Amino acid sequence: EGIESGKYDADEDIGITWSVLDKDGFTTAASFPAVTSVSVDDSENTITVHTENALLVRFISDGKTFAVKTPAEATVDLDDYVSQLGDYVRAEVFGVGGMLYTQAFLLNAEANKGASNVVKGFYMNAGFLDFLLAVFHNWFEVIVRFFGNLI
Repeated sequence: EGIESGKYDADEDIGITWSVLDKDGFTTAASFPAVTSVSVDDSENTITVHTENALLVRFISDGKTFAVKTPAEATVDLDDYVSQLGDYVRAEVFGVGGMLYTQAFLLNAEANKGASNVVKGFYMNAGFLDFLLAVFHNWFEVIVRFFGNLI
């Protein structure tokens, strides 16, 4: 009820505990939630998450829950939630045996420009130099750890 009512926010530890392992570490849950497929309909602006063994599907955009659906109706019409959408949409699927997250679906960046407070970083494609810098950084870390253990 706390998930469905919005009492628990997305991207936080919602305090749900599942007893899926016994004292010997073996799985005790009879079923685990699973996503069998995801359908995106560009013409209707809908996203449908098809699940198995799920109790609840929660849709999130920019860290905030904007829709809670039962597995039988796990379709969101994005046109109904335009004011609540940011740069992405993802789903959280809850079931008796646990919970899982979908990867984020990026939305049209031009339509949502500035909707989130993502800081734009600096990136320069330096080609082979990128590779050399990464290798140097890794070896530098190894050397620092080695000499740090000697001191």
